[in-house]
Amino acid sequence: MSFSLYDLRFKLLLTTVLFLVPLHVYVIGDWLGQGLQWALLRFQQSAMGPSVITLARDMEYVSMGIYTGKSAFMVYLWLAGVLVLVAAMCLLLVMVAEERDLETRFSGLLIVSGGFFFLASCVAQYGPLLNGPAGISIPIGVPLVWAAGWVVYQDGGGGESGDAR
Repeated sequence: MSFSLYDLRFKLLLTTVLFLVPLHVYVIGDWLGQGLQWALLRFQQSAMGPSVITLARDMEYVSMGIYTGKSAFMVYLWLAGVLVLVAAMCLLLVMVAEERDLETRFSGLLIVSGGFFFLASCVAQYGPLLNGPAGISIPIGVPLVWAAGWVVYQDGGGGESGDAR
């Protein structure tokens, strides 16, 4: 058994790792706070102290009207990025579970689009230059998401098993 970047299990592992790496570093306003954001949660340090805020809590804040405008739109875009990553992971999981080497290009495109949603979320809140009155945004994990999507997209399936196309 050899290791390959084109192995479905590796592609599934790579997609799963995207949920474990920080995707976004940010500063609130004029250094009123700062934080680190993963796909499903963020750690924030401000004058009110440290806090861990999940994506579910962010959605609750939007539904309660605590977040409005750009902040609410940012949460929706981030949620879209998470949902397409989950969809890609589920597709890969089904392929691994069924032991079928199928086309993975669609999963790769989903992952890349998830990166674009994460970047759009940062732009929605902090502006096109990722720096403005709301603070500073550094989407450190977005290039990693794109790279992972490219790896999953590559050699999208079938070739090693000799399937007729």
